[in-house]
Amino acid sequence: MALCAANGTNYVDITGEAKWVRRMIELYDDLAKSTGAKIVNCCGCDSIPWDIMTFKLSQKLKEGEKLVKVSHLDEL
Repeated sequence: MALCAANGTNYVDITGEAKWVRRMIELYDDLAKSTGAKIVNCCGCDSIPWDIMTFKLSQKLKEGEKLVKVSHLDEL
């Protein structure tokens, strides 16, 4: 990712590692913006169900549904 950000090369991966993605944003976001590199993480079959769920949740919230609680799987 560092080389892509430095050279203005677009980068796409399927990682679902949120902590790693956050660290990469901290390290390379400004550099990627300055070179025009587009960095896309969490893009693939493992991420699509979560993306759809988030989209549907946002639709429900816009319709006036109330969000009562969000739990991590470890808390269930």
